[in-house]
Amino acid sequence: MADKYNYFMVDDIPFLCVITPIFDGALEALKLLIEALKKQTMKDFVHVMISAGPSENIHKLVKSFSDPRFVYDEYAALKTEGREDLIASLGERRTYGIKKYKAHRYVLLDADLKIISDDYFLELHRHHHDATILLTKIWKWGSVKTGPPTVLPKYPLTRGRIDLANISFSREIADNPKCVYPSDMGLYGGRDGDWRFFENIHNPSYKPLSIVSAIYNGNSTYQSVSSKMDKTPNGI
Repeated sequence: MADKYNYFMVDDIPFLCVITPIFDGALEALKLLIEALKKQTMKDFVHVMISAGPSENIHKLVKSFSDPRFVYDEYAALKTEGREDLIASLGERRTYGIKKYKAHRYVLLDADLKIISDDYFLELHRHHHDATILLTKIWKWGSVKTGPPTVLPKYPLTRGRIDLANISFSREIADNPKCVYPSDMGLYGGRDGDWRFFENIHNPSYKPLSIVSAIYNGNSTYQSVSSKMDKTPNGI
C-alpha cells in the first residue's frame, strides 16, 4: 500500500533505490546529500546508507529523521583495517545494497556529490522505460564557470575508471547474477571497477538525458578517506 512518501509505488516496491557507501568522515557531507534528496520533486525513493562497520553517529543521524525513506545498514562481513580496505569495500557494499533492496531503478550517489536539480529523480521516472541505463550530465568540479557540462562517463561506456554518480540502471540489470560490483577497488589497482560492473551485461540499452543532475566532488564538507585514516587507526 502506498504511503504519503510514495506517489508512484507499484507492488509495494519503491521506484528508486539510492545507495550510498558511507563512513564517519563524511558525516557532514551526508547531511547535505540527504537534505538535497528531501527536496526532490519525485518522492518515491529509498536512500540506503551502508557503513563498512557499526557507525553510531550515522545510525543516530538517520534515526533522527523519522522518515522511512532513509535507511541505515551495515555490511558487517567487512574487515576494514586500513585505508586500502575501506576503499576496496565500496564495491562490496554497493553490491550488497543492490541485491538486498528491491526497486524499479537504482542510482549510486556518494556523499561528495552536490545535487543541483530538484527534478533529478522525476526525470529518471519519466524516462524509466526508455532504456535500462540512463545517463545524466554532471559538472566536473570547477567547470561550471569554465565550460559546458560533460557527460561522465563518456558515451558509450568504455573501459577505464568511470563514475556511477550520473548513471541510473534498472532492476533488470540489478537482478542479473553476473552483475556484481568488483571487490578489488583498492587505491593502488582495480580502480576501473565501475566499468567492470557492467562488463558482463548482455546488450544493455543506454539513453543520455539532457538534465544536469549534480556537481561531482562539489561537496566542500566531505572529508576524504585519507584524512580520516590519518586520525583513526581503523578508519571507521
